[in-house]
Amino acid sequence: MNAFFAAMKFKRYSGRIQWNCMAVLCLLCHLGFAQYAGADSTQMLNLVMGIQQESGTFYNAEGYTVFLVQHHDPFDEKGIRKIKKKYKLDEIIEELPDPSLPHCRVFSTTRKRSTNVVETGVYYLFPDGNATRVVGMQTTLQRDRSYEIWCVGMTIKQLFPSSVYTPMQIDSFNFAGRQLVLGGMCNWRSTRNVQCADYGQMNWSEFRSEERALEMVRNQYEVTSERTLGKVLSADSVDVTFEGQPLKVLRVLYKVKLPAAVTGGSNLLVIYYVAAEVRQRFIGCVLSQYTDLNHQNELAPLLKEVMQR
Repeated sequence: MNAFFAAMKFKRYSGRIQWNCMAVLCLLCHLGFAQYAGADSTQMLNLVMGIQQESGTFYNAEGYTVFLVQHHDPFDEKGIRKIKKKYKLDEIIEELPDPSLPHCRVFSTTRKRSTNVVETGVYYLFPDGNATRVVGMQTTLQRDRSYEIWCVGMTIKQLFPSSVYTPMQIDSFNFAGRQLVLGGMCNWRSTRNVQCADYGQMNWSEFRSEERALEMVRNQYEVTSERTLGKVLSADSVDVTFEGQPLKVLRVLYKVKLPAAVTGGSNLLVIYYVAAEVRQRFIGCVLSQYTDLNHQNELAPLLKEVMQR
């Protein structure tokens, strides 16, 4: 596995979180995304997917999960303490004040997902009348602070166009620049994480750089390989055709520590880790399906929509 990822030129991130861009966010909220992002704004918008629900709005953007939620707690010390408790920030919080944003409170936290993978969460709290709006951003990738500023500004000002959003009820959706039609057989587990009962599952994110797409799939592999829920039985490089182009990808056979009856007849999971350039963007994609030893080389219907062996 290490040789496979080394060939993909993956670079691990290490280092302490630094914070030096909150003043730009304040400016962004006044000027809007067009002046800040310039010619890059269209490309950045094309890489975002959002789902609107009653409880809030949820996005996937360049390896980040992003949400906008309104809390019926006032923007005061008591209300902020309740919000910190809800997101379990009270014990491991690092508050990042900035004098240029007197009406915004910012918190960051980290948690270890595996030996080498750390998830960072950054939470922006904004006053909203007698309530508080929270923009949360979480990632296991190296933080891209300039992108965070752009995304938070777009989210809190609700500047994303309607083309970014996809319905909660799946019929079709945008997959790396093309419309994927599935009918009504699938459901969203989260934004850009689609599951089709007995037909496979895939999650993906879209990027401006190949390096971040590679980082995403490697991190997902490392987190899965260390989970106590199951065990990696094998991992090797295989040839596939993904969205029309030949690739070598990592294929993992994973045994889930649950009875086969609980998982629908099989406790063997085949997982494919893909990083590729597709239609003027880079995509990190993890596809999986339950199988058995006699059919492990066959692809489930959802996987066949984007990949062939």
